[in-house]
Amino acid sequence: TLAELAPAVLKSVPDDVFTDKPPVYKLEGEGYLLYSVGPDGEDDGGQSREDDPPRDDLRIRQPAKSP
Repeated sequence: TLAELAPAVLKSVPDDVFTDKPPVYKLEGEGYLLYSVGPDGEDDGGQSREDDPPRDDLRIRQPAKSP
């Protein structure tokens, strides 16, 4: 969880400015997806402008490391 990063890596986990809650963090295999719900305040599952249909979540996806 993101909370496990505090205080060793982060002083504290910052809240999503659109929800006042922590950002969404999901493990994906050996990688992860971290996202904010975006300006509309709706959780689109991490879908952003690059997706079809476009949504407004702001995301960081870290794929699993290659062998």
